[in-house]
Amino acid sequence: QSTWGRMFVSNSSARYRRANSHESDFEDRKGADGTGFSIANFMIVIWVVMFLCVPALLFRVTLTHHSPVHTAEPELWEMLKHRVAIGVLLTGRNLTQQTIDETIHTIKSTWMSDERVPLGSFFSEVEHSNVLNLGRIAKAKNWNASAPQSSSQILALFAMLTQSPTADYFILAHQSSYLILENIARLISAAPHGLFYTGRPYFVSDCFGFDEKGWDNGHRMLFASLCGGIILSRDAAENMFLGIDTCLGDMGSCKPDMRVSVCLNRKAKGSDLSPASDVIGHMTILDQHRHFHSTPPLEALANPNLDLNMRPYSFCHLTGTDFESIRQFEHDPSRELTYATLSRYLHDKPT
Repeated sequence: QSTWGRMFVSNSSARYRRANSHESDFEDRKGADGTGFSIANFMIVIWVVMFLCVPALLFRVTLTHHSPVHTAEPELWEMLKHRVAIGVLLTGRNLTQQTIDETIHTIKSTWMSDERVPLGSFFSEVEHSNVLNLGRIAKAKNWNASAPQSSSQILALFAMLTQSPTADYFILAHQSSYLILENIARLISAAPHGLFYTGRPYFVSDCFGFDEKGWDNGHRMLFASLCGGIILSRDAAENMFLGIDTCLGDMGSCKPDMRVSVCLNRKAKGSDLSPASDVIGHMTILDQHRHFHSTPPLEALANPNLDLNMRPYSFCHLTGTDFESIRQFEHDPSRELTYATLSRYLHDKPT
């Protein structure tokens, strides 16, 4: 915090004295040059100058002495550029060439620009010049994928793993997700080494032996929602692909993001998947996991238990205007990227 001096105006101890008793204390006097410029007029000018200039000076000093509070350290951005690969999965029955173009444009013009994320990719089942086709990925490896859609996230993660040899971490998100990369970079920079898998946690349910309430013989398994963003270390991703053929096979009603967790927690053993001590035993749950959101910002902010001093990592189910709103918030160097500042911004911005 800079030490601020105080600006003040001191008056001379000398006082004007009136030669005649009938002169009022507030009566104007002639200037020495005979122009008739009075003391009262002079004081008015001084106060006007102070009123106009001092706030501007203080504002300028504030910008000069206080570096942008959420400008990440250069090494964090360098880590994102060279050590983190990010993929976005484009899904939906109504995907067309136009909607894909529009979606990619929205994402790349907000949180996933080429400058920020050179190791960025888009994936879809639909053929498009700017996306990697999931069916082609499976076919190229002669994998017996029961359906590209059901194995979409595993296929996308495999492509990221093989195409980004310098990446130590992989992030997969949904087309309606918004990732606040500076906050995520801070999280990853402090992540434990080795097997790391985190995101917005839910219980695996109605999948691979787990019932609809998420129980399997007294045990439960967590998975990270694609909507909130899935983060994997390279070690975790490589372990997941030890049993890739079985993971890509028929796993019943398992949803794609549940499959990622199941394949991380189990590995192939013949035709069955069995627990393995050398593969992740459970999802990496951090104190910050609750700050990945599979909901829009305003819905997340409505949680009465939310610590407003913490930093959000992601939101989901955003529309085009939502993307732009969060981009303006995120890119403003005068704001710290916390829930408190986001809440004030969203409630104060013009509608």
